[in-house]
Amino acid sequence: MSGRLWTADEIASLRAHAGDPCVRVAQALSRSLKSICSMREICGITRRHAVMGKPIDAFIRAKHALGWSDAEIASAWHCARETVGIHRRGMGLPHNAISHHRRQLVREKTIAQCQDWGVKNLGELRREAYRRQAVRAGWPADLRFRSVQILNALWDGGPMTRQQLAAKIGMPWKGSRPSLASNDPQGSYLAHLIARGLVVCLSRACKRTGQGKSVSLYSLPINIQRQKVS
Repeated sequence: MSGRLWTADEIASLRAHAGDPCVRVAQALSRSLKSICSMREICGITRRHAVMGKPIDAFIRAKHALGWSDAEIASAWHCARETVGIHRRGMGLPHNAISHHRRQLVREKTIAQCQDWGVKNLGELRREAYRRQAVRAGWPADLRFRSVQILNALWDGGPMTRQQLAAKIGMPWKGSRPSLASNDPQGSYLAHLIARGLVVCLSRACKRTGQGKSVSLYSLPINIQRQKVS
């Protein structure tokens, strides 16, 4: 363990308050939740009290039956999520990552997000998020997310090859033709941006290191207009 060493008095206090929530013990000893949980494990305190029927077990079992996740139970009990996981597994209870309760929470959150954004569904929400992202970046509002990334990369880094752009925006490189493909009418993000006059192709302007072939560079046009970035 990193940090300051544990004293005998601190460990004695840890054992004396084994039934208390981790957060309370952490505050009393001026230590982090992770430190408290780790030392309880090292000393066998958590495992021993789970076997003895520590109150947290009944709490976990009741909330688990309702479909609560480890994180939700930990938040309600004021302890670390790892602690809940240790007790839950000790009681042979499965993980509630995809329970009805979790799905209902996601559904409610999605509905609330759609209402806040004034849209009907997740598809419209995604399109509106992309539109706002493009506007904030100072580019046309109807551009796709990857197109905005490409324009930002060229604005910040100057001319780049297709491979460099793919690496910059986090898309896999599959070779010149299949890379940077999109659902735009032109078939790729770069072709679409070129058709709209937002990117220019400097054909065969750069030689690959260690190879005889030349590759094209892509750049923003000199007269590019970008709105003020918010």
